[in-house]
Amino acid sequence: MKYGGFLVVAGFLSGCVVLEHSPQTQPEAEVVPPVVSGEADEPHLFQPHDKPEATDPTPSQTKPTNPPVADDPDEPADPEAAETALCTGGPGWSHCPAAIPPPAFHTGVAQKTLLQPDFRPWTSGGRLAVDDDKLFAVDADNGWLVILYRVAGIVEQSVDVGARPEQVVVSPQGAAFVTVRDDAVLARWLPNGALSFVAVGPEPIGLAMSRDGDLVYVATAGDDRIHVVDAQSMEVLSSHPTLNRPLAVSVAGTGHVVVSHKGADVLRFAALNGGGLGSPEAHALRTLVPADGTNGDKTYFKDFHASGARSMAPSPVHEGVFVAHSRSYTGINKKCTSYYGAVNCVTLNSNGRPIINAVSTIGQVSAQLDESGAFDWASPRVTVPVATAHHPDQTLLFVAGMASNWIVVYNTATADPMKSPVATIGVGQAPRGIAFSPDGTAAYVLNSHDFTIGRVSLTPLLAIADTGDQAELPILLTQLDVVEYGIDPLPTNLHWGRRLFNASRDDAVSAYWKFGCASCHFEGEDDGRVWFSADGPRQTIMLAERVVGTGPYGWFGKKNELHGYVTQTVGRMGGSGLSPSALASLAGYIKQLPLPAVQEAWTPSAVNGSLLFDDEWVGCGQCHPGGASDGKVHFVPGEDEPVNTPSLVGLRLSAPYLHDGSAATLYDVLEQTTGWMGHPEALNESEKADLIAYLMML
Repeated sequence: MKYGGFLVVAGFLSGCVVLEHSPQTQPEAEVVPPVVSGEADEPHLFQPHDKPEATDPTPSQTKPTNPPVADDPDEPADPEAAETALCTGGPGWSHCPAAIPPPAFHTGVAQKTLLQPDFRPWTSGGRLAVDDDKLFAVDADNGWLVILYRVAGIVEQSVDVGARPEQVVVSPQGAAFVTVRDDAVLARWLPNGALSFVAVGPEPIGLAMSRDGDLVYVATAGDDRIHVVDAQSMEVLSSHPTLNRPLAVSVAGTGHVVVSHKGADVLRFAALNGGGLGSPEAHALRTLVPADGTNGDKTYFKDFHASGARSMAPSPVHEGVFVAHSRSYTGINKKCTSYYGAVNCVTLNSNGRPIINAVSTIGQVSAQLDESGAFDWASPRVTVPVATAHHPDQTLLFVAGMASNWIVVYNTATADPMKSPVATIGVGQAPRGIAFSPDGTAAYVLNSHDFTIGRVSLTPLLAIADTGDQAELPILLTQLDVVEYGIDPLPTNLHWGRRLFNASRDDAVSAYWKFGCASCHFEGEDDGRVWFSADGPRQTIMLAERVVGTGPYGWFGKKNELHGYVTQTVGRMGGSGLSPSALASLAGYIKQLPLPAVQEAWTPSAVNGSLLFDDEWVGCGQCHPGGASDGKVHFVPGEDEPVNTPSLVGLRLSAPYLHDGSAATLYDVLEQTTGWMGHPEALNESEKADLIAYLMML
C-alpha cells in the first residue's frame, strides 16, 4: 500500500515491515492478506513464524550483562549496530529491519493530542502488562507469570502462580496481581520476590485496579460476582452480584467499575468509600448493523445479539470504557432451508456474515450509535476479539482478534471509534494481550499459540496528522521482532488442532474469513445463543469434556464418529474441507478441551440431589448415567425425529437448556419436561433445589 513516495511491504512470514521508496506513478497492489498452505497432509492454515529454539522457561535470576537502554525499537542502544541488527536471532528479541515511517496523511478527523494524557494501564487487565523496563506475560498453558526485560527481550524469571492464570495488572508500586482461574485465587507478586494468594471465588478471570492503585477488582465467572480486594492487605473487602459469567473489568476515568459478561449487557458500579460498590446500572452493547442492503431484507439488521464481551479499555476522554465484543445474527423464529445459508436466516457470502464484531462505548456516549459509513474492512480483521488496550496518548484504541491474527487500531478522538479505523497490524497466532512502552512508541502483543511476544513500532501511527491531503487507509503494520516466553505443552498434532479450531482465516474451515469454531465455542464452551437452522431452533452445545464417549453426535445423532460430525460442521461453515491428518488434529484437540475446575464444595443439598438424580421414578439417571449420555436418541414433543441425549457435564455453564434453547434456567427444564423426560413433577420445591444443586456440580 502506497503513502506518498513509499510502498509499505508487510513481511508476514518474517515478522517484518519494509518500506521501499517507490515512484508516485507505480500502480498500487491490492492489499490481500497472504495465504500460506502446508503440504497435502498438513492442516491448511497459516504457518507459524520461523522461530529460534525455545528458551528454558524455568526461573532465572541472571540479568543481561549489558542490557540496552533505548526505549524506541527503532533506536538501538548502540547506533553503530543498527545496520547489522537485521533479523538476528539468539537471546532476546529476534529483530527485523525497522520500518521507515510514511508521511502524515489525512484521516478525516484530526487526532486529538492531550498535553497530559491520563494513562493508567492498571485500570484494566489482560494477558500482558508493562511496568517501566519490565514485561509481565501470562502463560496460561504452563501456569507461569513470565517477567522479561522489556528492551532486551530476555526472560528474567518465570513465577509459578498456579493452574490456568488468566489476567495480570501491575500496580503503580510495581506489584503484579494475577487471576488464577482453576485455583480460584488472586495471586500477588512483589518486586522483592514475595508471592501471596487470597481466595476470591470460582473462576476468577477479569481483573482491574482502582485509579489510585489501592484496590483490586476481580470478577469470578463461576459464581457471577465481582470482589473488591485491598491491594496492601490482600483482604476481600466486599463482594457483589453481577450478570451471567463476568469476563472483564475496567475502571473508567470517573472511577466507575465496569463489568462485561458472556451475554449482552455490561454493569457499571459506582465505587464507594471503604471498598464497597453501589447498585449497578445496566448498559446494553451495540447491536445495530448498517442497512447496506445485504439480503435485501431489513429484518437482517434488527436481530443481531451482542455477546462475548471479553475485554475492555478505559477512556478518560469519553469518561467511560470501550468494550470489544461480537454480534451474532442467529436467524428468525422459523425454519431455514439450510444451516447459515437461507433467505431470512444467515446468508453466508462475501457481504453477509452471521457474526460481526464491534466496539461499544459505555459511559457518556450511547453504545447504540449509527454505523452508517463505518469501514467494513475493519470488522472481519478482529474475529473473536479478546484483547483491548488504549494507547498512552489516549487517542488510539487497539483491538486484537484471536481467531484472525490481526489487530485493528481505531481513532478514539471521534465520537464513534468504529467509524474511524486507521490501521491494521499483522501479528502472530492467537493474540491475547496488548501493552505499550511507557513513551508509546512501541506496542507489545502476546501471541498465545506461538508463545511469543511481538514488538511493533508505532512510529507510522504517531505521524498521523490532519494535513488536508487525502490518503488511503489503512496503514498496514506488522510486528518487527519477537521473543519467546514459553514452550507449548501440547504435542504437535494437538498444536495444529488448536490452530484449526481457532482459525477464521482458513478457507478449509470456513468461507470468506468470517468465523471459525471458536467464534461459537470459545475455549470449548458455548456462545449462549439459539441458532435457527433447517431443523428449527438449536442451542449451541458446549464441547469441553462432552465429546469423548458421547457419540452419536449432533442433535439428531446422525454421525456415529466425531470425525464425521466435524466434517459436517466444516461444510456448514462453508469450508472447503480438511485433509485426513488435519481432521484428526482438530478432532483430537476438541476431545481434550478442559472444563474450568469446579471449586464449590459438596453441600448436603447437592448430595441429596445426587440421590434424586439416580432415583428410578425421577428418571434422570436412566438417560444420563453419571451425568453422561446413554448414547441413544429419544422422541421429544415438537420434533419429527428423535433427539440425541447430550452429556450434562458442565451444565452450570451452558444455559439456555434443551435442544431448542427454550429453557432459560434449570428450573424451567424441570417445569417444561414434566411427563416426557422422567417425572420431575414428583419433586417438591426443596427437592427440585437439591437436584439443581447436584446438576450444577457436574
